[in-house]
Amino acid sequence: MKLISYINKMKFKQFSFLIILIGISYTNSIYAQNTKTYKLKARVLQEGKNEKEALAQAYVYTLPSRVETFSNNKGEFSLELPKGKHQVMISYVGKVSLDTLIDVTSDIEFEWVLKDDNFRLEEIHVVSNIQKQDHSTKINRASLDHLQSLSLNDAMSLLPGGITSNPNLKSNRSISIRNIGSTTHSMNSFGTSIIQDGMPISNNANMQMMNPAVDGNLSSLGGGASILGGIDTRNVPTDAIESIEIIKGVASAQYGDLTSGAVLFSTKKGITPWMFSAKTNPNVYQFSVLKGEKLSDKLGVLTTNFDYAKSIKSPIQSYLTYERFQFRTQYEQSFLDDRLKTNWMVQLTSSKDHQYRNYDELITQRQSKGSSLAWVFNISGTYYFNSDIFKNIKYVLGYSQTVKKSFYGQQYTSATAPYSMTMYDGSIMSNRNKDIYDIDGNLIVGSNKYQTEEDYYAMMLPSTYNAFYNIDGKEINLFGKLTSSLQKTTGIFTHNVLLGIDYKKDGNKGKGKTFLPTAPPYRDLSAFNASFRPRSYDDIPFLNQFSFFAEDQIEFEVFNRNVLINAGLRYDKYSTLKEQWSPRFNLAFDLIPNNLLIRFSHGVGVKSPGLQFLYPERAYFEYININELGINNVPEDQQLFITTTRVFNTTNKDLKVARNTKSEFTFDFQLNKKRLVVTLFKEHLKNGYSMGYLPSSFKPVDFLQYKRNDQGIYLDSSNPVLASFYQPTNNLEYKSKGVEFDFDLGKWNQIRTSFYLNGSFLESQTYSNNYSFFDGYSSTGPKERTHVGVYQKGSRVVNNQRFSTSLRLVHHIPQIGFVMTFTTEAIWKESDWYSFKDYDKPIKYISKIDGQMYDLASNPLPEEEYKLLVRPLDEKMHLKESYNPMFMFNLNLTKEVGKTTRVSFYVNNMFRSYPLHDAVRTPGVKVVRGNQFFFGLELTKLF
Repeated sequence: MKLISYINKMKFKQFSFLIILIGISYTNSIYAQNTKTYKLKARVLQEGKNEKEALAQAYVYTLPSRVETFSNNKGEFSLELPKGKHQVMISYVGKVSLDTLIDVTSDIEFEWVLKDDNFRLEEIHVVSNIQKQDHSTKINRASLDHLQSLSLNDAMSLLPGGITSNPNLKSNRSISIRNIGSTTHSMNSFGTSIIQDGMPISNNANMQMMNPAVDGNLSSLGGGASILGGIDTRNVPTDAIESIEIIKGVASAQYGDLTSGAVLFSTKKGITPWMFSAKTNPNVYQFSVLKGEKLSDKLGVLTTNFDYAKSIKSPIQSYLTYERFQFRTQYEQSFLDDRLKTNWMVQLTSSKDHQYRNYDELITQRQSKGSSLAWVFNISGTYYFNSDIFKNIKYVLGYSQTVKKSFYGQQYTSATAPYSMTMYDGSIMSNRNKDIYDIDGNLIVGSNKYQTEEDYYAMMLPSTYNAFYNIDGKEINLFGKLTSSLQKTTGIFTHNVLLGIDYKKDGNKGKGKTFLPTAPPYRDLSAFNASFRPRSYDDIPFLNQFSFFAEDQIEFEVFNRNVLINAGLRYDKYSTLKEQWSPRFNLAFDLIPNNLLIRFSHGVGVKSPGLQFLYPERAYFEYININELGINNVPEDQQLFITTTRVFNTTNKDLKVARNTKSEFTFDFQLNKKRLVVTLFKEHLKNGYSMGYLPSSFKPVDFLQYKRNDQGIYLDSSNPVLASFYQPTNNLEYKSKGVEFDFDLGKWNQIRTSFYLNGSFLESQTYSNNYSFFDGYSSTGPKERTHVGVYQKGSRVVNNQRFSTSLRLVHHIPQIGFVMTFTTEAIWKESDWYSFKDYDKPIKYISKIDGQMYDLASNPLPEEEYKLLVRPLDEKMHLKESYNPMFMFNLNLTKEVGKTTRVSFYVNNMFRSYPLHDAVRTPGVKVVRGNQFFFGLELTKLF
């Protein structure tokens, strides 16, 4: 009891670190007598034309020891393993991975044959598979082929709770994990790390937004990934992906800059024949070519692939298009008697969203384009030691540069608004290049201007004009990682220690946001007096992140039952933010050997903000002091137009790092060839990012207005108003809990059909951990501006709930290479509702006089002013929106023709089910649910 009390008093990170230290100390001092190790010698073969042939460069990995190596040119390898049971996994591109359990009690030898990965095998897996060792989810190449995925996002439908979406490339597709509802999708996907061959694909330097300080909108201009969101997975084609691993729970300490989870994918590299693939559906056509060639025994293997895709939004909207081009080449080579394995990769990806002008639409004449050109250089490798303790050192060094160009053009109507071009706070501009005084001789506006603004002037934009603006970004990302694996067996304990460091650098050196000063973007009607200015990105500092991590995986037996403890700690140091410690802990216990495994996980993940949140643009406001344009009794050459510009810094100096705490409890039950995995989980995200209001977002301004009489210009009124703008915040808080299950019911040989059932129940709450603000009764005129009502934290909570399942029937006839999957997707329960607490009762207010926040209890306002702070609440918002159960039926077919040709076909929502929902909160509105009927075809040919 004293120990438990002590642990409760300690911070979790300290306790986890203590476990690591204890674990490492076992390897050094606890046991003087080491358990003997034995040699595993094996040869990896493949089917040849007449006989079996050696398979070189096959990857070998063992668990729980985490020892790894590659086969040599003779297909041979050897490993030193401690006594006990070991899981041996061998993989190679285009081959079926081998996964077997061996019992090491002496020196042993094996000969394993890897078969070609095709649909004529007796056993084939075309669904996701939960790994026993770390509970991650694996998706193999056969699953991707059968699914006919176009981008990385399509594969997520195979996860428990995943719902199929039609594979198209119409708009940005980002990945979120364990998320329902649109409120948290952006932050969830932003916290999902996408890792290609060991190198994260970063969205931290994305700055392609137009005016976040004015309207809080972080959508990318012209298309592409949102600034607060994950990468656009349309730019990640799947034809050259060998396998995908999804981490939904507590990740290893080596993975950082994540809060939601991680998606790791490995690209194809190795000897492969020429492979040509072509896909088509009503919106997309896509083709790819891949070839892996062994240059020689000494020169290694060169793998090259090419991918092209084009999409239109619909046959009647062919002016909305997306194009993708990717070229990648990889070179693999071994040195130092195969002890050093290296991989060099160069990748070029070009994509373009394009909205061509629709000449049938004569009013707005809208057109846009969002293009990106990204090249990636990645060097990775592993050096293997011939040592009892030091097993290997791994390194990854990557550099990427993405040039993004966004364009938008439109003819604006009813666009009259002031614009003065100046970038300086307090600048007063007029339409006349001269000194202007009031009747008392006070200077209103002078002819002397900043040197860079000598040609600037104030103007009233016309009611109708054409505006064109651009955003040019140049994202630069640098990543380096170095890890070392150590292993030591002392007594009954086997320690697998992972130590490492990594470094990330994200920056943007683009030209930035530009437009003609006489044709700026359209004003935001909801943001009084707000204006826009260009911005260069070249002066924005880089975000630097240095990390250290340590992890000890301890395996031992208790009463002939395996116990696995994995304790890790990660330290992240940022260039501009507070350092973070992230403890992670996993415990797995084989309660009933070979039948029931239970697992408990708890840990923390953190995600740094992107450059937009660290270095936001300034907020600009334009106040008209006098406007005589178009007044008949003032001569045209004397008509005055004068504005005052106010500029405010929107930086949030108190910005924190987003932090998500996860807990999981898993039952993994297996009997014969049937397996049921049930996971209960709970998450709590704090300090989530959003553009929102803070008390510092409201600045007092003295709004001066002048008039003219016979004597001249005089001050007519001075009204206090508040300038309000969006700032980067940590307002978002998110709680979720639920259960996931994955049930493999095995294969019924009589009908050659396997049955798989998975699903999830998820419940979430989303709210703001900061004050909320209201000034909805303010209007354009300065005299009609009100104070700002301030409401308690969490006054509105968004609740979401969903229970969904997927039943897959996989019919397989190996003799003819035929696989058919019939999927029934059901959303049994889906609902959303709002919870309110004192939603219409302000507790404070921000004064328009001085911009300070006051308690209403101690500083009450007159009744008339107080009423203007009370925000209305529509009674219908109390209603719960609940949807009836919905079912969708999908069909996937794959048929091999001979040994070199494969044809695949799919149809989604094959029975064209489109249930209607009568909206409760918006009577009269009917919501159409379900995917559109959709189909596609793929042809793959090997040469």
